[in-house]
Amino acid sequence: MPGSSRYQQGWGMVQVEEAYKYLQQMKTVATEDMYFEVYIDNQSVQPAGFTFGNQKSPRLFKRLPCWSWAMWSLPITVVKPLEVSRIIEQKNIELKPTEVARFFVVPPPGLGPKFEKPADPDSVAEPKDERTAKERIDEAVRDLRVEQLGKLTSTEKEKGDFKTLYGELEKEYPQHIPLLMARLKIGQGRPSASQEEQGYGKAEGLSGRCIARQAFAYAEMTTDDAKERFRKTLDALKAWVDIDSNGKYAGLALERDCRAGRHGLALKRINKLLAKTNGKDTGGVRPLTRADLIEKRVKIFEHLGYHVL
Repeated sequence: MPGSSRYQQGWGMVQVEEAYKYLQQMKTVATEDMYFEVYIDNQSVQPAGFTFGNQKSPRLFKRLPCWSWAMWSLPITVVKPLEVSRIIEQKNIELKPTEVARFFVVPPPGLGPKFEKPADPDSVAEPKDERTAKERIDEAVRDLRVEQLGKLTSTEKEKGDFKTLYGELEKEYPQHIPLLMARLKIGQGRPSASQEEQGYGKAEGLSGRCIARQAFAYAEMTTDDAKERFRKTLDALKAWVDIDSNGKYAGLALERDCRAGRHGLALKRINKLLAKTNGKDTGGVRPLTRADLIEKRVKIFEHLGYHVL
C-alpha cells in the first residue's frame, strides 16, 4: 500500500499541498515557525530511505525535506487506515506498540505553497481611460450643462427655461441618468406636480378597473381561447396595478391563484379577507361578500379532497 506525498484523512486521500490550505482555513496553525514532521511507529512502518531509532517509547522523529516525494511502504499486517488525528505540538509522542500513526505539520512560511497576499485597494492602479480626447471633452461639457440646468433660479424655471433647455439636452442624451434625475427633482418641486400626480392616479385607477372587468369577463367564458385571454389581460393589468397588494382586486387574485393550482395561497388569502372585512364585502371592482368567500373556500377544500360536514 504505497503512498507518495499524500496522507490519509479518514477514508479519503488528500494532497499534502491541499493540507496546507485546509489547515489555514481551520486556523489550526499555532505558530509561524512550525515545520513539516512525520511521526511514524517504527515497529509497523519502515519509511524508505530514512533511519529511525529502535526505542519503543518515546518514538523518535525525523525531520523530512518539505514537500519531498519520499515513499512509504506499509506492511501487509497493517489493516486499519492511517488518519491525521491532530496537529503535533510536542516532539515526543507516546504510541502503543500496535498503533500506526502519521502526522503532518504545516511548514514555515516560504516552504509551502505560495499564497498571494490580497492587494491593498489603495495601491491598485485605476483602469486606463480608453476614451479619446474628443470623447472626454464632450462628456465634460455634457456634465457641466446638466449641472447648470439644476441650478436655474425659480424665476427662470417659471419662464419655461428649464423645459426648453431640458428638451435640447434630452435629444442629445436621452439615456443620461443625471439628466433624468434632474427632471424628476425639478418636477417634484413644482406646485402643479401634486395635481398632475392626482390626475395620473385617477387615470391609473380608471384604466385598471377597465382591464380588471375585462379579465373577469374572460374568467367566466368557456371558450377555448378564454384561458389565454385571461392570462394576457392579467399581464396587461400589471402595468397599472398590483393585484396582490390592492384589496380592490382580491377577487381577481383569487381567480388567478386557483387557476394556477396555488390552492394553499388562495386559502390563506381568503382567510385574511374574512378577518379583515369583518362581515362586510371586500369592495373594489367586483365585491366579494362573506358568503362568497366561504363558498370559494369550500370549493377549494372539495378540490383538495376534503368534505365539509
